[in-house]
Amino acid sequence: MIQVLLGEINSGKSTAVLQLCRDAISRGIKISGWITPAYLKDDCKMGHDFVLLKQGKLYDAMPFTRSNFMQDSFIWRKYHFNKEAFRLAAKISTACDLFVMDEIGPLELEDGMGFSNTLDRVIKSGVNSLIVARTKVKPLIQKLLPNQNVAYGHF
Repeated sequence: MIQVLLGEINSGKSTAVLQLCRDAISRGIKISGWITPAYLKDDCKMGHDFVLLKQGKLYDAMPFTRSNFMQDSFIWRKYHFNKEAFRLAAKISTACDLFVMDEIGPLELEDGMGFSNTLDRVIKSGVNSLIVARTKVKPLIQKLLPNQNVAYGHF
């Protein structure tokens, strides 16, 4: 089963999913994937962090997107993306109870970059999945998953 959680920008999707994962992990549920919570500096959103989830373990946040240059990053639209996050995501096993993929968007769904290979691999694996995305990309997700068992929810 694939569940898709949709919401507007800055609506709290990643924060809610991070708490959901913490609660599930405390109950012994094996969750893998990633979450990309907002990176705040002086109460201003300056990008996103990347939090790795592997087999029910939550790892420390690392820089993911920033408006300024980062080592080992590439620029897409207005952000610098940390390549290490994509490498880590590509190595995560799908042998889990739930695979979480936060902030799937145009980078993956339109341009076939970022987490797109991992997204495809997870979908093909058949593992229970949660895709977190902005509402505006719902048509792109529907196009990607036309014959899948998908449940949509809105945040």
